[in-house]
Amino acid sequence: MDKICWLHVSDFHLQGGDRYDQDVVLGALVESVRTLREERGRKPDLIFATGDIANFGKAAEYKLATPFFDALLAAAGLERRSLFLVPGNHDVDRDQGTGLAETLDTREKADSYFKPGGSLPHLERKLGAFRKWYNSYFKGIRELPKDSSCGPVESIEIGGQRIAVLPLNSALFCHGNSDQNKLLIGRRCLKNALEQVQQHAAQLRIALIHHPLDWLSHVESQNITADLQSSIDIILHGHLHENSVASVASSHGTTLMLAAGASYQTRQWPNRAMFVTVDGSTARVFPLRYEDSPTEIWTLDTSLFPHDKDYEGEFPLPGRQSPQPATSAQAFTLPGAKPAPETPSDQPNTLEVRIQGQLCAELAKDTCLPITRALLRAGSEGQALPEKIAAWWEGSENALKRIKELTAAVSEALQPKPAAPQAFAAHAQKLLGLVALGALRPEALADLAGDAGALRELDVQTVVGVELVFAARGGLDTIVFVLAGAKGKRVHPERALLVEPNFPESGWDASTLAKDAADQIVRPLLDIPASQRDLSTADYDHAAAALRDKGAYFAVSRLESPGHPLLDAEVRAALPEPFRDFPIMVFGINARERSKLFNVREGELRHAIQTFLETLRGHNPN
Repeated sequence: MDKICWLHVSDFHLQGGDRYDQDVVLGALVESVRTLREERGRKPDLIFATGDIANFGKAAEYKLATPFFDALLAAAGLERRSLFLVPGNHDVDRDQGTGLAETLDTREKADSYFKPGGSLPHLERKLGAFRKWYNSYFKGIRELPKDSSCGPVESIEIGGQRIAVLPLNSALFCHGNSDQNKLLIGRRCLKNALEQVQQHAAQLRIALIHHPLDWLSHVESQNITADLQSSIDIILHGHLHENSVASVASSHGTTLMLAAGASYQTRQWPNRAMFVTVDGSTARVFPLRYEDSPTEIWTLDTSLFPHDKDYEGEFPLPGRQSPQPATSAQAFTLPGAKPAPETPSDQPNTLEVRIQGQLCAELAKDTCLPITRALLRAGSEGQALPEKIAAWWEGSENALKRIKELTAAVSEALQPKPAAPQAFAAHAQKLLGLVALGALRPEALADLAGDAGALRELDVQTVVGVELVFAARGGLDTIVFVLAGAKGKRVHPERALLVEPNFPESGWDASTLAKDAADQIVRPLLDIPASQRDLSTADYDHAAAALRDKGAYFAVSRLESPGHPLLDAEVRAALPEPFRDFPIMVFGINARERSKLFNVREGELRHAIQTFLETLRGHNPN
């Protein structure tokens, strides 16, 4: 059977006004797709677009979608019937359907709403502009169902293989500033759609959805996930503005989850897409990212699979082959990384190789050092990470040696124990802590290298603040929001961007405090004066997505502002949804809640940062 190739794009946020940057980025995407097809032989058979076609769900925005998709299809050498797309939260017109904010908080209510043959007022009103454009654009090819959130199910013959495509609409219940865990697809709709998928007897079954499945309501999320895992080979989604790949296994089956990054956020922030090629029982992912300089072009994104040959990830499709037992090494490597062999005949130390992979996984998490995540996005290979960090260290010729000794210490500590994922994660975090500590005080590593006891005792949260040193040495622009208290004092004036809301210590309700905090972050970032207009959900989404890619977090001085609103769990829960998971760094001690907070000894950190900055300026006080 021949190979099947598709282009996966998502999150375009098309809108009117000054469209220069938008045209530059998306125009470069079109030309790069043309070049890859004509000069590199990477010709897609299909294009999948997983939502957020428009920015505010307005009819005028979809007038921009028609010429863009036509140009993209022409560049790929395809016709409209080869394009499949679904709506996202930005395709919802939130000015419409304000009376439809019904809460389907039980399975019975949800099943009743999605009964066969019933109408879906959310689809008619909130997604009215999208639906009208969709049916016009694909006239004579396919039509969006009036009474279902799923479909139309379709099959295509490519290279002797039949592919079934199942579009899923996860945007029906997008409302207000918070969508997570409130979204519904409808179990009854999905059941009927999956029956249609089975009738097509396809060799490859693909589902399209905008949101990740864990954004669905608890009312049906487990059922929806189980049904899809048992019936679908690959699920494509967007929304998170990051390329990512995961193979999800359960008792219901194994499904490959592919997320395409945003095709357009802004010209300054990361824009991403991916090609996927299925060859027999293997899927290969060729990730793309936009480069603005020295020329506007979409090129290979080397940060997603830094360990893989040609920086392309390769994944098995269990539904298309006989199941193979997973090795213990496969359980601990990054997606796309080649697992270490069980018998390390040609590798220096299998455990160390696996620890290296887990270390990269820890660096990629939102809860770990944002600056090192930025380095991985910039294309740093995991194998070269110790050398890169060592190159920034001062005052020690043995920095690289010490890092390797620390890795060996982790390996030694794990050797007699079962190699559980939790053990790798815990030791990798401690290794991160030692690396961070050494960035400030290399001499401190002398007594710790190879000392498994000290390694187990170190708490990475006490030294995570030294990422600022990494930022300065690496020339990376990290954004930190310093939220001062009633006294209006700034914590660290050397940060790239400061926001100083002058919150009262008491007297406001949680929702008011949370809105004020978010507004005072978003307005200066997007240059929207308070006198101009109220902020929209799209504004929050846009700002949060951009900031997340810059490794932003909130910084609060507990000593200067012991009653800061963001230290209150109720206030954080009331923040607009995109900001709720931003890390909060608390300078000082005695923070009550540690689950989301980094606690840093303020005096030590300040002194270290100031000393380092003075050193950079050539005025070392010492």
